[in-house]
Amino acid sequence: MAEAPMEEFLGRHVLDPANSTFAQDLRESMLIGYGTGNSREKQQGNRPETG
Repeated sequence: MAEAPMEEFLGRHVLDPANSTFAQDLRESMLIGYGTGNSREKQQGNRPETG
């Protein structure tokens, strides 16, 4: 999971993570990355087999 380390990083390096544009961009990038990874995982797999 990337969320906990990201929040830890923001807590240490960003003065106001709740109102920071950088923090918002980082959170959105994390969510988009998870969405892309999940969609790629679902596209891969075994070919259909017929008896």
